[in-house]
Amino acid sequence: MQVNCNHAAAVFLFWPRGHGTIPKAELPAHPVPHVEIYRSHSYSNSTLLGFVNAKGRIRFSSKCDRDTKPAPSGAIPRNDTATRRLAITCTLGRYTEIRATPIAGGVRLDLGIRDNREGTANIKNKGSSFTYDIQFCRGGSVPH
Repeated sequence: MQVNCNHAAAVFLFWPRGHGTIPKAELPAHPVPHVEIYRSHSYSNSTLLGFVNAKGRIRFSSKCDRDTKPAPSGAIPRNDTATRRLAITCTLGRYTEIRATPIAGGVRLDLGIRDNREGTANIKNKGSSFTYDIQFCRGGSVPH
């Protein structure tokens, strides 16, 4: 599934081992490895844009438009790779696509535009990773 959420920025909460309940951020427990996508650092249901997990669950907000443009592709220059929990904030252009694709043992998440990938995450039960372009994305602390 591929969408365009029409936002200038997004926060990807990367949870490679899942997480317990996080009352301060009003996040219920979700022990399966996953990525939550928000339009801001306010982690409420009203800012939730998408969710993918290692069991193959993929869902996007009705605020995002399904899209059939070419998928994000190409190498990620100036990259950093996270294998531990991280809040990754990315500046997205108006034409940025977010694509979730089932893969063996999980889901692959790609973001960017044709021939210019800003990030890619492989969400699996073991060995999840999120690689992102440090020109467009910054890593920070997840809520706790």
